[in-house]
Formats: sequence, structure tokens, C-alpha cells
Amino acid sequence: MVSISSLNAQKVMKFETVSFNGLTYISKYEIIKLMKQKQVKGGVIIDVGDLKKKLDKHKMIEKYKLYEQNNKLLIAIREKKPVFLLGVIHNDDVTIYELDRSMKAISRNNVHATELPIIYIKKHVLKKRSLKEIIKKLYSIQLKIKNTVPRIFKELSLVYVNNVSTGNDSILRIMLRQRKTLYILNNIKNSLLSLKTITGYFDKIQYYPAYVRIDDDKVIIR
Repeated sequence: MVSISSLNAQKVMKFETVSFNGLTYISKYEIIKLMKQKQVKGGVIIDVGDLKKKLDKHKMIEKYKLYEQNNKLLIAIREKKPVFLLGVIHNDDVTIYELDRSMKAISRNNVHATELPIIYIKKHVLKKRSLKEIIKKLYSIQLKIKNTVPRIFKELSLVYVNNVSTGNDSILRIMLRQRKTLYILNNIKNSLLSLKTITGYFDKIQYYPAYVRIDDDKVIIR
């Protein structure tokens, strides 16, 4: 297996097949769409130089290498892992960002980490304080849910943050996958274990009200 060096990276090359290694979040079709290619008899002609330039700019790719073996192209990729999905609401529009561990956006309106919940917040809230500070707080809310009630975290479909406080009193609206109930938590620190108990009970009796509000010392069901 030979690495495609910078000497021939500018060439248009013919390959019998193209294969991929290291893809978990990025679809191979996403990479194929980047290629300037032409199907010909016995294979495909690819502009390797152009492909390298596009892979260099791909925000979800940390590192990559192109290899040639027996007229076959292997694209080996190391991805940046999405750890947080941020949904920014502005009027009737929602823009979804995937962030990596450094809290940098690595995709926009193209969700790869479908196992993660989307944390929604209104755009005007982001303008009130430091964006870095708000994202850090929202991510801490996600970690708080994941560490306190991991079963619920895996089933989250939506988390909407009404406000972003510096303490534990951010107001959350939560929905779980394949359930119709909207849960409102007025204090995340004191409400998560109650949420675990309540959702477990509703699952057991197969009853899902439209609305459940969990306060420090009471639960309202409608």
C-alpha cells in the first residue's frame, strides 16, 4: 500500500474502486460528493488534488491519508467527534450546530451524532452574554443530565433551555423519544431524580400526559 504523496497529488488518477477506513459519523457518500470524478470503463477517474483540498477544509476531519494499492484508492480518515448539539432558534428558523470537545462548531444543519439530544436555545439569549460562557453552561447541563440520569439521557429527543443561569436553576423543557409528554423542570439540580421516577412510572403504566411540571417540592400533571 503506497501513500499518495504531494508529488502526484495534483494528478487526475484512475482507480478501480474507492474504499474508506475510520468513518463513524461521516457518511462515505458525504466524501464521494466532494470528489470531482468521472465513471469510465474499468473504474473511476478522480481529481486527487481537488479531493485533498476539500478534505483539508472539512471541519469534521481531524486527519486523513490517501493510499493507492493495486489501482485501488483507500481514504483513511480520523474524525473529530461531536459531543454537543446546539439548536439556535430565531423566529421560525432553527440552525443546528455540532460541536467537538473544544466547543468549536464542526457542522451546521447536518447532524451526524444522532445519538445525542439537541439542546435548543433562542438566539437573543446568545447575544446577552458571552457565547463561550453560554455554550459552556449548556454543555454542563447536558453532562449533568447524562451523569445523574443516564437512562433518560439516552432517550432524550429534545431539551429546550428557557434561561441560562450561572447556578443550577436553569429552566428546562424536556421530551423523550416516542413519548408525547412535555416535562418542565424548574430546578435541574433538584428535579432530575424526580424526573427519573416519574418517567419510569409512566412507562410502567403506559400513560403519557401532555404536560408535567416538576418544582422543588411538587409535581403538576395535566
